[in-house]
Amino acid sequence: TPDIVVAILDSGLATAAETAFLNVNWGLDFVSDPLISMDGDGRDLDAEDPGDIAQGCGWWTEPSWHGTKMASILAADHNTQLIKGIAPNSTIMPVRVLGACGSGFANDVADAIVWASGGAINGMLTNPTPAQIISLSLAGTGPCPSYLQSAVNQAISLGSIIIAAAGNDGSNTTSDTFPANCAGV
Repeated sequence: TPDIVVAILDSGLATAAETAFLNVNWGLDFVSDPLISMDGDGRDLDAEDPGDIAQGCGWWTEPSWHGTKMASILAADHNTQLIKGIAPNSTIMPVRVLGACGSGFANDVADAIVWASGGAINGMLTNPTPAQIISLSLAGTGPCPSYLQSAVNQAISLGSIIIAAAGNDGSNTTSDTFPANCAGV
């Protein structure tokens, strides 16, 4: 139902794709480094995905629109001719944490997790519609950093369920991939 808000922490949502969804609550842009933000600044009120293709991305020749793809798998409107999502009546909230070449920083992800769940982050507006579900289709290698675990703990205490990918390298374990290896995810 529209009462279920799913925060998609990823590269944002392409504005042109917004009409493919029944319910969108725009989140924020948590990419703090202007060098990878692809939108010319750091954190801001615009969770639009400007594309992630940049010099130095290697084999990438087109933007991935990864956040838009993840949102579409979840909630694209079944009345469109595009991707048909599994929960089209839910409300998606794109929260941008990835920039150039799909890169980002775990501390930005930690702040975005807290914000998406309804927690306070200095310098950012309070989230008026906290997410019941936080989806992270991203991964870093290594143990869960303590600050990220703290963010996960806070989000869970605020009532959010956190779901994270284990990575794209064929791994069958989450032990070496955060945030999937954080307790409670």
